[in-house]
Amino acid sequence: MIRRPPRSTQSRSSAASDVYKRQVVDLGEDQTICAHTSITLDAGNPGATYLWSTGAITQTIVVASTGIGIGAANFWVQVTDNNGCTGTDEITIDFKDCTGSYDMSSTWSFDVHPNPSSGEIKLQLETQNRNPVTISIVNSLGKKVAVLNNVIVAPTYSVELNLAKYGSGIYFLRIDGNDVNLSKKIIIQ
Repeated sequence: MIRRPPRSTQSRSSAASDVYKRQVVDLGEDQTICAHTSITLDAGNPGATYLWSTGAITQTIVVASTGIGIGAANFWVQVTDNNGCTGTDEITIDFKDCTGSYDMSSTWSFDVHPNPSSGEIKLQLETQNRNPVTISIVNSLGKKVAVLNNVIVAPTYSVELNLAKYGSGIYFLRIDGNDVNLSKKIIIQ
């Protein structure tokens, strides 16, 4: 960007021009991350001023799916140096649901319904594995709020759980055992 000083009454031959380098801003390639994780975006250019699409005015921001949910979101930043030169960049972050029912080699499957729920859910498990498992409900802070130990599933197991007393929010149903580690997000409204 070329900035010229204001015109003066001096002759043109004595007027000076200053040439400033445009700000280079690179937030990187678009990314896909799990919804329960975060990523730090860095606009670089230490000492400049920043304006992010989020309203932040810092060099870096931490981006998570809170308030966004599952899906893609665009983030941009405008960087301005002390000479008034600017640069911008934009990045798309795609938040994916990385929890759910998985097809394990031991043929485990499970279903939680309704989900979202007002608090009462029904869990149904199926497997040919006769090893005991632990069924846990974990809140968004990682604390176990309910645990069923030594559950034998084979061939099916069904249980109704009432999570209303733990309040609304996001929980994770975990099933852990010798050959299984399953997780599914539960939303209590």
